[in-house]
Amino acid sequence: MDLSQGLLLKNLILHGHRKDYRLPFHPGINIIYGDADTGKSSILRLVYYLLGGKQIKLDEEIASSVKYVILEVSINGSPYCISRDIFNASRDIDVYFCEYSEISNSFPEKYKSSVTKGDDENTSLSDFLLEALEFPNIRLKQAPTKDSSETARLSFLDLFKFIYLDQDDVGSTHMLNIGNPVLETKNREVFKYIFSVLDSNISELEVDISRKTQEKTQLTNRYTVVTSFLSQTDFKSPEYLNEEIINIDNIKIEVQSRLSDLNGRMTGDSELYEGLKDALNTINLNIENQEEAKNTALRNIERFTRLLNDYQNDIDKIKASLSSKEVIGREVQEQTNCPICETLIDIGDVSEKFDIPSETRLKGELTSISRRSKDLKQLISDNRSDLDVANSYLTELYAEKNKARKIIDEELESAISPYLAERDAIIKELAQLDERRKKTVHSLRVRSKQGGIAEQIGRLESTIEKLKLKLDDLKKNSPSLEDVIADLGTDINKFIQHVN
Repeated sequence: MDLSQGLLLKNLILHGHRKDYRLPFHPGINIIYGDADTGKSSILRLVYYLLGGKQIKLDEEIASSVKYVILEVSINGSPYCISRDIFNASRDIDVYFCEYSEISNSFPEKYKSSVTKGDDENTSLSDFLLEALEFPNIRLKQAPTKDSSETARLSFLDLFKFIYLDQDDVGSTHMLNIGNPVLETKNREVFKYIFSVLDSNISELEVDISRKTQEKTQLTNRYTVVTSFLSQTDFKSPEYLNEEIINIDNIKIEVQSRLSDLNGRMTGDSELYEGLKDALNTINLNIENQEEAKNTALRNIERFTRLLNDYQNDIDKIKASLSSKEVIGREVQEQTNCPICETLIDIGDVSEKFDIPSETRLKGELTSISRRSKDLKQLISDNRSDLDVANSYLTELYAEKNKARKIIDEELESAISPYLAERDAIIKELAQLDERRKKTVHSLRVRSKQGGIAEQIGRLESTIEKLKLKLDDLKKNSPSLEDVIADLGTDINKFIQHVN
């Protein structure tokens, strides 16, 4: 099996907010296995989406962690990287004509998704994939038996659906859309295309060859203009630009080493600075401890105050019970209306129905709660004292911290002044190197774009040659009009003889 031909997956890269996830594919059969809900189906859905699927169902982990996805593939031996927004399916798809490691040195081509579709000015991803695979770009009749039938362009997914198989669809009528006249007819026409028995293959191939030849001419003219411009402006070669980037990176490493060494000398020359830094760390540690003590006191005050309020409510209730007992326990010859039924009732009779607790038990309960309330008030007072102490100590610590910082700043200023001019020069040199590298990378991208045009021309030439061979083969194997008429005449004669 020739692994250099066709479309081969190489890497699936998920760019996340905190880290990236990378799944490599290897030549031959790749088996993805794992427990339930470990992401197996997500991998397949992402691959289908990156190859032109209209939408994707995202798991919660991917939706919350991933920004965008890249699929690195090889098509007929040429590397490509397809980058697509997983949250907006209608956005243009970026295709880099290079390996993933070279993306930073390349400009992407923009292609329309299957949601927005392409037109004469904007190529769709489907058209790009068919062209890269060197497949003829044709239109399928929606009603093959009618001459006036409308046509629809063959898409990459029309072919890919018979490779990307869901286990539930294999062997079922859903796979071929049997029962849906429109899709069933389209699938039948796609099979004719796959097996080169489509009625309009010859004419479609001739149109496709003409279109690709025109496209090749336009690209050749474009390549000539770009090459002439780059030559006249003394644009450096890709080899020179790559060497320049490597050279700049080596110089940056050396300059950054000098800067690191200088920073070490700037702080290491001051013993007082080290002592002040240790003192500042001690102050910060003390501040942490006092802030914790302060928060503990605040929590205790809040908790004890709520409990004290509950005790106070209980005290009020007990006092109310003691007062009520004096009234309810007397011999009262008094009548009043019932609040429910308006019947005249005797208050003395009603008091006999209530369970009136003993006065001794109520007073004992009142004494116990009052004592606990007094203890709580003392605890609250103690915690308020602790809070005042912590606040006072924190005020002193923050004042010491500000004083230490001021002394450190003064010490640093006096210690590093001799180094400032040298440090500024190094930082300026680094900034110049960054700007120089940025311009060089941009120039390399321009050169990569020129190389991409040349590769497109080469692919078109190869595609045109293959289409011509296929066209010649179809013409050679297709029956001529004379042969058809002769066969028809023979069949009619046999039929007439049979009838006679």
